[in-house]
Amino acid sequence: MRLVIPYRLPADGGIELKYAIRSMVKHFKPLSGVLLIGDKPEWYTGDHIPYADLKGEKERSMQLKILQAPDNIFLYSNDDFFALEDFYSTFPNHYDTTCKDLAERHPIASYRQLYSNCLHDWKNYDVHTPMVMYRRLFEASYNAMDAQTPIKTTYGNWAIRVIQDNCEYLCDMKIRGAHSEAEIEYSIKDRPFFSTHDSAINEAMISVFEKLYPDASPYERN
Repeated sequence: MRLVIPYRLPADGGIELKYAIRSMVKHFKPLSGVLLIGDKPEWYTGDHIPYADLKGEKERSMQLKILQAPDNIFLYSNDDFFALEDFYSTFPNHYDTTCKDLAERHPIASYRQLYSNCLHDWKNYDVHTPMVMYRRLFEASYNAMDAQTPIKTTYGNWAIRVIQDNCEYLCDMKIRGAHSEAEIEYSIKDRPFFSTHDSAINEAMISVFEKLYPDASPYERN
């Protein structure tokens, strides 16, 4: 199964992406390849489809990028999602909140709008983890929504009507701000995944990445 990442190249040249791919190569056992859709770092050697973002429409742009992937089933992820243990093609987990909850109390206005565009009884699937997706279900979820809605939450609520699997609540781990190596290692201990905010990328975080994922992936050049 191919890893598909909608991507926009940051100023640092894609340091998070490099280690995110390494983590999936190490821990996602059905992995058969990597496809970036959007921008491409100079060091990246895997499959790539160029695609430009829509101005001011982040979620819609990411959805349109994913629709360029020809795969019938794939692992969707972002450039800042990192695996910490082996995993397979299981259905993704979710928060214990609903879109109505987040539409009312999310601290960022743009996210409140995104969640208000969803059906209020939808579960929130936007945990910072990868998600196995089926193309036909992704297309159906995209075509059903007129406004911008969160990708994983939209897909998760549509797909669960078709796919019955173990779908348990998962506590999220998003690291924000600069921390020491010891603080980072303690915070991710015994977790299956973690994610990083741009503000968390410092020498200590890079050192932790190198400890966790020291081996170059087949999708990068020196």
